[in-house]
This record gives sequence, C-alpha cells and structure tokens, in this order.
Amino acid sequence: MELLHWGKVLEPSSLLSDYSLLPSSELSVKIHPRLPACVIKAKATEPLRRVRLSSRKLQESITIDCISPETTGAELKRLVQAHFAKQPTYFAKAKAEGDERAGTMDLSMCDQVIFLGMGAKKGIIRGRRVRDGEEGSVLEESVMQLQLDADPKQLLIFFDGTPLTDEAPLSKYGLIHNERLTLDFRWPWVEDDKPAEEGKGKGDKGGGKGKKKK
Repeated sequence: MELLHWGKVLEPSSLLSDYSLLPSSELSVKIHPRLPACVIKAKATEPLRRVRLSSRKLQESITIDCISPETTGAELKRLVQAHFAKQPTYFAKAKAEGDERAGTMDLSMCDQVIFLGMGAKKGIIRGRRVRDGEEGSVLEESVMQLQLDADPKQLLIFFDGTPLTDEAPLSKYGLIHNERLTLDFRWPWVEDDKPAEEGKGKGDKGGGKGKKKK
C-alpha cells in the first residue's frame, strides 16, 4: 500500500509535516496486489470509448464519452471542463439555513448544486441539490460556481493512484472501456488549496518570507 499526495508518494519514514500538507488535504491510496502475477482485470471486450470520474468533492460521478486509447491526459481534462461548462455546477461555501419567505432551501457546506435557471428574484438561482435530488432556490451569494483549470497544479486525474500526465495517451495506463478514474481539483473559494511546490523542505510553509500582518 502507498499513500500519495498529488501523485507524490509519501515515504514511510517521513513525517506528514515534510510534505507541507494543508488542512483537509486529500491523499490517494494505491494498493498493490498481494500476488504480483494474479489477474485483477479481465481483458477488455470493447474498445475504450468512455471513462467515469468520481471525486470526494463531487456527490455524483461524471461520464466522459467519445474518447479513444489515443486520447491524452490534457485532452481528457478539456473534456471534463466542457462537461462542467455545459451543466454548471455550484458548491455551497458554508452552511446556509433555508428562508421560508425567500423560498430558499437548506445547504450544508460543500453541497453540490446543479444549476437549473435563474429565480424569480434577483440574487436567487434555481438548482437541484445533488445529495438528495431536491430542487429549489438558493441565494447566489451562498454558492460558487465550479471552474476547473487544465493546469496540472489545479486539476488532476488519477488511475489506481497514478496521476495521468498531460502528454501520455490513455493506452499507457491500460484502461479498459468504462473504466473509473479519480478526479481532484481546487475548491473554487479556497485560494491555497493546492499541492506543495517541489523542492520545499520540512517546515517550509510557503517559500520565502511572509508578509507582516497589519
């Protein structure tokens, strides 16, 4: 078993502080088969045309069609971006109590809301709360639209704990049709929700001198 943070393996002898992890940082677990020669996956019977992506930050997985073994990691990221651009997705920045007078529904922090249209009043949008399928209105100021960036530092796709590189085709990873991948991205309202930069040593929280608080 291996633990990875944004594709970098955490060494068993190292401390978590050596990797400058942030609060609520997400780790990936890669489990190697106990018997190296065992067959863990049947041969693909269909050509690779579709993959599914799931994420701890998403309350429902997404499906990307029209791909092939020659599709690169960068091209797959662009398809993921297009998916969210076609059906805007919002997240609740904090817990919000529903207002009966305004007709808004309750939200928990990080609730995923699929945009359905603008509400009758200014500052209100209609949406579907993904966790239970309820449709209703939410205050626009309570949510923020997901905006994915194709920069590898902002958006990563993993297969069995290994990050897909932008240049390599999907065939490199032995994916089969309808394979499940893992998606990770920055929260749209957290500026520093990103991996530590390469080369930063133990105790280096930000690289360079910090600004003094006024």
